[in-house]
Amino acid sequence: MNNEVEIKSDETKSAFKKANIYMSYRPRSESEVENKLSLMFNKNVVNSVVNRLKKEKLLDDLRFAKLWVTSRNISNQKSENFIRYELEQKGISNEYINIALSEVDNNENAYKAGFKKIRSLSNLPEKMIEKKLEDFLKRKGFNISTTRTAIKKLIEENV
Repeated sequence: MNNEVEIKSDETKSAFKKANIYMSYRPRSESEVENKLSLMFNKNVVNSVVNRLKKEKLLDDLRFAKLWVTSRNISNQKSENFIRYELEQKGISNEYINIALSEVDNNENAYKAGFKKIRSLSNLPEKMIEKKLEDFLKRKGFNISTTRTAIKKLIEENV
């Protein structure tokens, strides 16, 4: 019996170490860590490690969601719906997603994304620029009205 406890303790230590290594590359959601650890360890060990990580504030889905949204706003300017989908795939609750997305401005993100893209299209005719920008912004998840508003503003500024 005592030997069994030591094995579990060693297994838990190993799982905790693996989780820390996994989380060292980038912030992770609780679901991501659970999924990763469940490939190598039993459910009790996984639950124990996840609970310890949460208790030590190393794993926090709300903080993760806010970091994810900030990252998407700064680097890729994705739409709110696109970011929502990504967070859902990472196992974040709707409550945390709504809190994290509360400051996302789709119009501003579409404009910023289009502003970066339009520089590479400057040698094309205006109609072609509009079409390429529209396709580009749609791929980033922006709806048609947001896309058209951003394109109109970008074309006016670039003329």
